[in-house]
Amino acid sequence: MSIKTNKKICFHHIPKCAGSAFKKDVLGVHYQLVEDYRDRKDRGPLDANGFGQKYDLSKLKNNQILCGHFEGKLINDNNCSIFKRYPLLADQSQALVFTMLRHPLEMCISMFFFSRRRRNIDLEKQKPEKVYDDLEKFIMNKKNYTKFIFDIETESQIPEKLTQYAFIGVTEKFEESCQLLAGMINISTSFNQSFFNKTKRTSAVRDIINKNYGNLMSAHQEFNDDYSIYNYALNKLKNC
Repeated sequence: MSIKTNKKICFHHIPKCAGSAFKKDVLGVHYQLVEDYRDRKDRGPLDANGFGQKYDLSKLKNNQILCGHFEGKLINDNNCSIFKRYPLLADQSQALVFTMLRHPLEMCISMFFFSRRRRNIDLEKQKPEKVYDDLEKFIMNKKNYTKFIFDIETESQIPEKLTQYAFIGVTEKFEESCQLLAGMINISTSFNQSFFNKTKRTSAVRDIINKNYGNLMSAHQEFNDDYSIYNYALNKLKNC
């Protein structure tokens, strides 16, 4: 396999942006994945935030990619942000860091259904109106989700923080994102059409979400910088 860079490579895995499938079906085909996620007991004793021992980046080989959520202020500890945990990654002469983002409302809807599945809640046995009410409450509590992950204090910091990334892909433009990223690292630009996770939803639930989608987005956008972050990434992708 030919590697197109000698830099240390890191995939900042933002939850519910198709990152798990992206790792498995795209990155994992070409690279060995070195995972630094919380609650990984194979990384030694866990600290108060659930992290094991930091990986020694000097040992990261050119056929390996470091991966992790690096939640930062999302878990109320700025030291868990990607560039605080691994300061070397902020040096673009030595490191190549990339991530994938997803439309904020779609990300939160996916997060809601994923959380219910993990709790073994059978939504098919609930009334669609009850599911929708729970969803609405859930997404209202998930505002500024990526803002906290990226350690952004104010909207004006968005360009400064996001230019620390060599590349930001967008889930809604996945194939285009893969093609652009392939110019930086050696990955395939093709993927299985069943790539994206399909969380099961009843047609009645899907219909009630679609019917109220505009209202959901209007409420979710208010005081939520995640939309500015997403739009910045989307425009940056268009200009690549």
